[in-house]
Amino acid sequence: MRSWLDSISHEVSTEEETIRTCVDLLKQKGGVTCSDILNLVSHGNLEATHAICVLMSASKARFPIALYKVVDLILQSDEERLVIAGLSALKGGPRGEWESLRRLLRVAETGMNTYVRSYALSEIASSGNNRCVPRVCRLLNNKNQSDLIRGAAAEALASFRDSTALATLRLALSDKSAEVRFWVCYALGQLQDEIALPDLIWHAENDLGISKQWGPVNKEAALAVKYIRQGFVADEPGELQNG
Repeated sequence: MRSWLDSISHEVSTEEETIRTCVDLLKQKGGVTCSDILNLVSHGNLEATHAICVLMSASKARFPIALYKVVDLILQSDEERLVIAGLSALKGGPRGEWESLRRLLRVAETGMNTYVRSYALSEIASSGNNRCVPRVCRLLNNKNQSDLIRGAAAEALASFRDSTALATLRLALSDKSAEVRFWVCYALGQLQDEIALPDLIWHAENDLGISKQWGPVNKEAALAVKYIRQGFVADEPGELQNG
């Protein structure tokens, strides 16, 4: 742990004042071993907890395996802001590392609320690890989950050019939920899935469903058709809607 902390101090020493402060805080409190940090977190020291979360999210080195015990404790908190900090911490380390991803998946499946679970799904989407795809697909297909979570799962699948993801999204175009169909259209457009083009055209012409937050499904389907035909993608759903 000490060598990892020293490497982080070196990596960020000229980059960000907040992280330098976090390093100093941990060293001042003696938190230079995993057991020290675990003790600080378990006793509710929020400053030290946020410090270690910031350090982990800034890391580019593999985490000491014992450090995940700290993350597990943070993720069990009943404070939303602390759980979000813990999820953010998992962005650090090697991109798409499974020790991080399986924790993100667990929160996505059973987290405290929709916001926290959607945040976890967005971090999974940025990982680039196709090993996540089957579990995200199961989440999308699970009719016992809320439409918002299933929609967030569809959005996450937009980041994976994977045969299982594409097949799941194509089938979900006929889902009863307009929220789900909206995000499925978005994902298929982002993935430029030509196989789904006929179905997307049908939804662009006939689907009257509306996502309460994002708007009509038929407009998102029309955008997906446009992206597939013209070979580009948008950063946000609904982009170029009036173009």
